[in-house]
Amino acid sequence: MTDNLSVVSLGDGGSAILSFRRPIRNGLGPDFAVYENSFDDHFLELAFVEVSTDGEHFVRFPATSLTQTGTQASSIDPTYINNLAGKYRYGYGTPFDLEELRDSTGINIDSIVYVRIVDVVGSINPLFATYDAYGHIVNDPWPTNSYSGGFDLDGVAVLYENITTHDGIDDVVNVVEHLWPNPATSHVNVQLSRPCEAVLYDLAGRKMVTFTLREGHNTLDLTNLNNGIYMLRTEGTVSKIVKN
Repeated sequence: MTDNLSVVSLGDGGSAILSFRRPIRNGLGPDFAVYENSFDDHFLELAFVEVSTDGEHFVRFPATSLTQTGTQASSIDPTYINNLAGKYRYGYGTPFDLEELRDSTGINIDSIVYVRIVDVVGSINPLFATYDAYGHIVNDPWPTNSYSGGFDLDGVAVLYENITTHDGIDDVVNVVEHLWPNPATSHVNVQLSRPCEAVLYDLAGRKMVTFTLREGHNTLDLTNLNNGIYMLRTEGTVSKIVKN
């Protein structure tokens, strides 16, 4: 964005999903940052942040809000909140570390393709309130008497992309050129650009099968697996397989 007026306003409880051609991976410290356009350090409009590998299963960063809930906030002490986007003023993104989600199921923290931003409805009225990961009401300025109500998304900065090092630093090229049929009943054909080891996980993150695959055509036997959705991980990239 070029200025703090070029934003997407989510509205109360609204959301936006961003997708990334190069997946975000877990690195050392924060892996990406979410920017809001607050004009100062205390009038903060907040949002939850969720991530997904496949665009279907999202995991939310565990947010904390210890702001008082006796009166509706017109300003917020940012030291009382954590893992809520919008913690910092315009130009200073809120950082998020995928390491915090290492034990989550249904995502691969080394291959995050989708980031969902969900506006916090900052009302302290229990009829409208939203809650943090520990059951606390999240209090932020509400209602916003402006056409740009709710969280104003200014951008997402990626700190660690899913890349690999060779003679220099190159983009990871998905080793899977083609995968069919999908959905499958008993077998899946996989066309690879180079040999690799592939691991099939279920959506609970359990390792189901490990395959040693060759360049070119391979056939994966799924007959011993239950019907459902699986993730085939090959050298840092993930392909979804549906068995029915």
